[in-house]
Amino acid sequence: MSADKCLPVAVENFRGTSQLSATVERMPLRRTAVIAAITCTLALTACTTPAPTPKPSPTSSAPVFASDEEALAAAEQTMADYWVVMNTIFQEGGANPERIELHAEGRWLEKSISSANLLSKAGERQEGAITADSMELQQVFGRGLNTTVITYACNDFSAREVIDSDGRQVDLSGVRPRKGYQLTFSVDSLDPIVLKLTDTEYWEKKSC
Repeated sequence: MSADKCLPVAVENFRGTSQLSATVERMPLRRTAVIAAITCTLALTACTTPAPTPKPSPTSSAPVFASDEEALAAAEQTMADYWVVMNTIFQEGGANPERIELHAEGRWLEKSISSANLLSKAGERQEGAITADSMELQQVFGRGLNTTVITYACNDFSAREVIDSDGRQVDLSGVRPRKGYQLTFSVDSLDPIVLKLTDTEYWEKKSC
């Protein structure tokens, strides 16, 4: 069986007013005027300097996506980008599989690299492409960089062929041309929002 068949975010306060007044009484008028001017300047600075705006935390309680439609669109784009890179890796015989780190992480990054390495060891390569379509949103949960997006989608294998080291086409008649999967994505960046594919699971209930 081909190696890839199963791949589917100090201003110091002056508190000693009475001490300053007592000191001023013992000072010449000129020095008193100077200190008074400095005191007024510092007081003005303290009152007019705006407080620094706090930067949003990567794990902010604000939702990452404004709507379910936005979350679904981000997942669809991530999956499309994933297959663009994986198809290139497979078409090049599994070369440089670490390229998929841009779009996958965790368990599915390991699986993707492993599949590419198996293809390389077998001396096989892919022609054509695998694609994903018919994506549906299951759920979105978490906040900030802890946000998870789960969807269902169909992977279409009908346009790909696998060629062995002798240039012959590998028999893929036992592989279904379309399969349903549950896909799990995590938020990798908040500005801009970037998702990565972390896991996939065959989902027979998904009609493809």
